[in-house]
Amino acid sequence: MIDDQTLNEWKRLAEAATPGPWQAKNYGSDGVDAWLHLSPTVAIGSDHAHWLTDATFIAAARVAVPALLAEVERLRAELASGSPGGSSRP
Repeated sequence: MIDDQTLNEWKRLAEAATPGPWQAKNYGSDGVDAWLHLSPTVAIGSDHAHWLTDATFIAAARVAVPALLAEVERLRAELASGSPGGSSRP
């Protein structure tokens, strides 16, 4: 189960990041020069005003998304079993 402090931190990071939707695009011919498009007109790079806030959100998402998916799966299993905690009642 994800604790409230972790959920609140992920929420804070999401609210501080540039609004989506985002697209990942690579404009470098050697595959190294990559930019993340945060809107049709904004790309993230070291010259983007909020690049550190957005990069911090992206880094947190690597842990948050799998944890949130696991939580959804756990809650769905709990609902399917018909009882809190996922155990069936006698």
